[in-house]
Amino acid sequence: MIIGVIFCGFNAQPYLADALCSWIEARKTQLAGHTFKIAAVSVPFESFPAGREDDTLDVLRGTLARNEIDHLIEGETPMKETEARGAALRWLAEQGCDVSWMVDSDELFETVQIEQLAAFVVRNPLITWFRVSYRNAVFTPDQYLVEPFQPPRIHRLRFDGCTAIGLWDDNNVLYRYDGGQLMRDINLSHLVVPKNRAWVRHMTWISNERSRDKVRYQSARAGWQCAFKWDTDKGLIWNPDLPIPETARD
Repeated sequence: MIIGVIFCGFNAQPYLADALCSWIEARKTQLAGHTFKIAAVSVPFESFPAGREDDTLDVLRGTLARNEIDHLIEGETPMKETEARGAALRWLAEQGCDVSWMVDSDELFETVQIEQLAAFVVRNPLITWFRVSYRNAVFTPDQYLVEPFQPPRIHRLRFDGCTAIGLWDDNNVLYRYDGGQLMRDINLSHLVVPKNRAWVRHMTWISNERSRDKVRYQSARAGWQCAFKWDTDKGLIWNPDLPIPETARD
Protein backbone atom coordinates (compact mmCIF):
# COMPACT_ATOMS: atom_id res chain seq x y z
CA MET A 1 0.00 0.00 0.00
CA ILE A 2 1.20 3.52 -0.79
CA ILE A 3 0.35 5.73 2.17
CA GLY A 4 0.24 9.49 1.63
CA VAL A 5 0.80 11.50 4.82
CA ILE A 6 -0.55 15.06 5.08
CA PHE A 7 1.59 16.51 7.86
CA CYS A 8 0.41 19.94 9.05
CA GLY A 9 2.75 22.06 11.16
CA PHE A 10 2.70 25.78 11.92
CA ASN A 11 4.34 27.24 15.05
CA ALA A 12 4.78 23.62 16.06
CA GLN A 13 8.24 23.65 17.59
CA PRO A 14 7.45 22.05 21.02
CA TYR A 15 6.39 18.71 19.47
CA LEU A 16 7.62 18.92 15.89
CA ALA A 17 10.65 16.62 16.20
CA ASP A 18 8.71 13.94 18.13
CA ALA A 19 5.76 14.16 15.73
CA LEU A 20 7.93 13.83 12.62
CA CYS A 21 10.42 11.16 13.64
CA SER A 22 8.13 8.11 13.42
CA TRP A 23 6.86 9.11 9.98
CA ILE A 24 10.37 9.73 8.68
CA GLU A 25 11.42 6.34 10.03
CA ALA A 26 8.38 4.62 8.49
CA ARG A 27 9.18 6.22 5.13
CA LYS A 28 12.87 5.31 5.33
CA THR A 29 12.31 1.66 6.27
CA GLN A 30 9.12 1.11 4.25
CA LEU A 31 7.45 0.03 7.46
CA ALA A 32 5.60 -3.30 7.17
CA GLY A 33 6.22 -3.29 3.42
CA HIS A 34 4.33 -0.04 2.78
CA THR A 35 5.59 2.94 0.80
CA PHE A 36 5.15 6.30 2.55
CA LYS A 37 5.01 9.69 0.84
CA ILE A 38 4.94 12.72 3.14
CA ALA A 39 3.48 16.07 2.06
CA ALA A 40 4.04 18.69 4.74
CA VAL A 41 1.86 21.80 5.03
CA SER A 42 3.07 24.92 6.84
CA VAL A 43 0.73 27.83 6.20
CA PRO A 44 -1.43 29.88 8.59
CA PHE A 45 -5.07 28.83 8.61
CA GLU A 46 -7.68 31.53 8.06
CA SER A 47 -9.02 33.07 11.29
CA PHE A 48 -6.29 31.47 13.40
CA PRO A 49 -4.81 34.45 15.27
CA ALA A 50 -1.10 33.71 14.96
CA GLY A 51 1.88 34.67 12.80
CA ARG A 52 5.18 32.85 12.45
CA GLU A 53 6.90 32.67 15.82
CA ASP A 54 9.37 29.78 15.56
CA ASP A 55 11.51 27.79 13.14
CA THR A 56 8.93 25.16 12.14
CA LEU A 57 9.18 26.10 8.46
CA ASP A 58 12.99 25.96 8.51
CA VAL A 59 12.85 22.49 10.09
CA LEU A 60 10.42 21.27 7.42
CA ARG A 61 12.55 22.78 4.66
CA GLY A 62 15.50 20.91 6.12
CA THR A 63 13.67 17.58 6.07
CA LEU A 64 12.77 18.16 2.42
CA ALA A 65 16.37 19.03 1.53
CA ARG A 66 17.55 15.83 3.24
CA ASN A 67 14.96 13.79 1.33
CA GLU A 68 13.18 12.81 4.56
CA ILE A 69 9.83 14.09 3.24
CA ASP A 70 8.54 14.35 -0.34
CA HIS A 71 6.75 17.69 -0.69
CA LEU A 72 6.24 20.96 1.19
CA ILE A 73 3.40 23.44 0.84
CA GLU A 74 4.40 26.71 2.48
CA GLY A 75 3.34 30.35 2.58
CA GLU A 76 2.49 33.34 4.73
CA THR A 77 -0.94 34.06 3.24
CA PRO A 78 -3.71 32.49 5.36
CA MET A 79 -5.59 29.62 3.73
CA LYS A 80 -8.73 27.74 4.69
CA GLU A 81 -7.94 24.41 6.31
CA THR A 82 -9.80 22.62 3.52
CA GLU A 83 -7.69 24.37 0.88
CA ALA A 84 -4.35 23.75 2.61
CA ARG A 85 -4.94 20.08 3.37
CA GLY A 86 -6.74 19.64 0.06
CA ALA A 87 -3.71 20.83 -1.89
CA ALA A 88 -1.59 18.19 -0.15
CA LEU A 89 -4.23 15.52 -0.73
CA ARG A 90 -4.37 16.22 -4.46
CA TRP A 91 -0.57 16.13 -4.72
CA LEU A 92 -0.48 12.76 -2.97
CA ALA A 93 -3.22 11.44 -5.25
CA GLU A 94 -1.15 12.50 -8.27
CA GLN A 95 1.76 10.45 -6.86
CA GLY A 96 -0.37 7.30 -6.94
CA CYS A 97 -1.03 7.00 -3.21
CA ASP A 98 -3.74 4.56 -2.17
CA VAL A 99 -4.75 6.37 1.02
CA SER A 100 -4.28 9.78 2.61
CA TRP A 101 -3.49 10.01 6.32
CA MET A 102 -3.95 13.40 7.99
CA VAL A 103 -1.50 14.13 10.81
CA ASP A 104 -1.05 17.29 12.86
CA SER A 105 2.23 18.31 14.48
CA ASP A 106 0.90 17.74 18.01
CA GLU A 107 -0.04 14.09 17.29
CA LEU A 108 2.71 11.79 18.56
CA PHE A 109 2.47 8.47 16.73
CA GLU A 110 4.72 5.60 17.76
CA THR A 111 6.07 3.49 14.91
CA VAL A 112 4.19 0.44 16.16
CA GLN A 113 0.95 2.45 16.13
CA ILE A 114 1.48 3.44 12.50
CA GLU A 115 2.03 -0.23 11.67
CA GLN A 116 -1.08 -1.34 13.59
CA LEU A 117 -3.29 1.30 11.99
CA ALA A 118 -2.02 0.52 8.49
CA ALA A 119 -2.70 -3.18 9.11
CA PHE A 120 -6.26 -2.33 10.19
CA VAL A 121 -6.83 -0.50 6.90
CA VAL A 122 -5.44 -3.43 4.90
CA ARG A 123 -7.72 -5.87 6.74
CA ASN A 124 -10.78 -3.80 5.82
CA PRO A 125 -10.53 -3.33 2.04
CA LEU A 126 -14.21 -2.47 1.58
CA ILE A 127 -14.13 0.45 4.04
CA THR A 128 -13.59 3.91 2.54
CA TRP A 129 -12.32 5.87 5.55
CA PHE A 130 -11.30 5.48 9.17
CA ARG A 131 -11.43 7.41 12.43
CA VAL A 132 -8.31 7.22 14.60
CA SER A 133 -8.44 7.18 18.42
CA TYR A 134 -6.48 9.93 20.17
CA ARG A 135 -5.59 10.34 23.81
CA ASN A 136 -6.14 14.07 24.18
CA ALA A 137 -3.92 15.81 26.72
CA VAL A 138 -5.69 18.57 28.67
CA PHE A 139 -4.11 21.39 30.71
CA THR A 140 -0.85 19.48 31.39
CA PRO A 141 0.97 16.78 29.39
CA ASP A 142 0.19 14.06 31.97
CA GLN A 143 -3.58 14.69 32.19
CA TYR A 144 -5.83 13.33 29.46
CA LEU A 145 -9.43 12.63 28.48
CA VAL A 146 -10.63 9.13 29.37
CA GLU A 147 -12.84 8.98 26.28
CA PRO A 148 -10.83 8.95 23.06
CA PHE A 149 -11.14 11.73 20.49
CA GLN A 150 -11.89 10.00 17.15
CA PRO A 151 -11.73 12.31 14.10
CA PRO A 152 -11.60 11.24 10.45
CA ARG A 153 -7.96 10.71 9.52
CA ILE A 154 -7.38 7.95 6.93
CA HIS A 155 -9.16 7.97 3.55
CA ARG A 156 -8.87 5.86 0.45
CA LEU A 157 -8.05 8.07 -2.52
CA ARG A 158 -9.72 5.93 -5.17
CA PHE A 159 -12.15 3.01 -5.26
CA ASP A 160 -14.87 1.68 -7.61
CA GLY A 161 -14.58 4.54 -10.10
CA CYS A 162 -14.48 7.12 -7.33
CA THR A 163 -11.59 9.57 -6.77
CA ALA A 164 -10.79 11.94 -3.90
CA ILE A 165 -10.61 15.53 -5.18
CA GLY A 166 -10.34 17.61 -2.00
CA LEU A 167 -11.91 18.29 1.40
CA TRP A 168 -15.37 19.58 2.19
CA ASP A 169 -14.62 20.08 5.90
CA ASP A 170 -11.40 20.29 7.91
CA ASN A 171 -10.79 16.53 8.00
CA ASN A 172 -13.45 15.22 5.63
CA VAL A 173 -12.81 14.20 2.02
CA LEU A 174 -14.88 14.97 -1.07
CA TYR A 175 -15.03 12.37 -3.85
CA ARG A 176 -16.03 12.47 -7.50
CA TYR A 177 -17.46 9.52 -9.41
CA ASP A 178 -16.56 8.92 -13.04
CA GLY A 179 -19.96 10.22 -14.03
CA GLY A 180 -19.29 13.53 -12.30
CA GLN A 181 -21.39 13.01 -9.18
CA LEU A 182 -19.90 14.42 -5.97
CA MET A 183 -20.04 12.48 -2.72
CA ARG A 184 -19.02 13.45 0.80
CA ASP A 185 -17.16 10.87 2.84
CA ILE A 186 -19.74 11.00 5.63
CA ASN A 187 -22.12 9.11 3.31
CA LEU A 188 -19.60 6.33 2.62
CA SER A 189 -18.49 3.30 4.61
CA HIS A 190 -16.24 4.03 7.59
CA LEU A 191 -14.91 2.49 10.79
CA VAL A 192 -13.44 3.67 14.07
CA VAL A 193 -10.06 2.16 14.88
CA PRO A 194 -10.52 1.41 18.60
CA LYS A 195 -8.10 2.65 21.21
CA ASN A 196 -7.03 -0.90 22.07
CA ARG A 197 -5.45 -1.03 18.60
CA ALA A 198 -3.79 2.39 18.81
CA TRP A 199 -4.43 5.21 21.27
CA VAL A 200 -2.28 8.04 19.98
CA ARG A 201 -0.95 10.80 22.22
CA HIS A 202 -2.39 14.16 21.17
CA MET A 203 -0.84 17.19 22.87
CA THR A 204 -3.75 19.34 21.88
CA TRP A 205 -5.08 21.34 24.86
CA ILE A 206 -2.11 22.22 27.03
CA SER A 207 -2.63 25.48 28.95
CA ASN A 208 -0.50 27.79 26.84
CA GLU A 209 -0.84 30.63 24.36
CA ARG A 210 -1.40 28.27 21.43
CA SER A 211 -4.47 26.88 23.19
CA ARG A 212 -5.63 30.45 23.76
CA ASP A 213 -5.46 31.00 20.01
CA LYS A 214 -7.20 27.67 19.33
CA VAL A 215 -10.08 28.68 21.63
CA ARG A 216 -10.53 31.91 19.69
CA TYR A 217 -10.33 30.06 16.38
CA GLN A 218 -12.82 27.36 17.30
CA SER A 219 -15.19 29.75 19.07
CA ALA A 220 -15.47 31.81 15.89
CA ARG A 221 -16.68 28.85 13.81
CA ALA A 222 -20.37 28.72 13.04
CA GLY A 223 -22.24 25.78 14.55
CA TRP A 224 -19.34 24.84 16.82
CA GLN A 225 -19.05 25.13 20.58
CA CYS A 226 -15.51 24.79 21.92
CA ALA A 227 -15.09 22.61 25.01
CA PHE A 228 -12.71 25.20 26.50
CA LYS A 229 -12.57 28.88 27.39
CA TRP A 230 -9.60 31.15 27.96
CA ASP A 231 -9.43 33.00 31.28
CA THR A 232 -6.95 35.90 31.42
CA ASP A 233 -6.01 34.99 35.00
CA LYS A 234 -6.30 31.18 35.03
CA GLY A 235 -5.41 30.37 31.44
CA LEU A 236 -7.20 27.44 29.82
CA ILE A 237 -10.42 26.36 31.58
CA TRP A 238 -13.38 24.14 30.78
CA ASN A 239 -16.28 25.81 29.00
CA PRO A 240 -18.76 26.34 31.89
CA ASP A 241 -21.69 25.95 29.49
CA LEU A 242 -20.79 22.33 28.72
CA PRO A 243 -20.49 19.15 30.83
CA ILE A 244 -16.98 18.52 32.14
CA PRO A 245 -15.59 15.26 30.75
CA GLU A 246 -13.78 12.63 32.80
CA THR A 247 -10.01 12.88 32.90
CA ALA A 248 -7.14 10.76 34.25
CA ARG A 249 -3.39 11.17 34.82
CA ASP A 250 -0.34 9.14 33.88
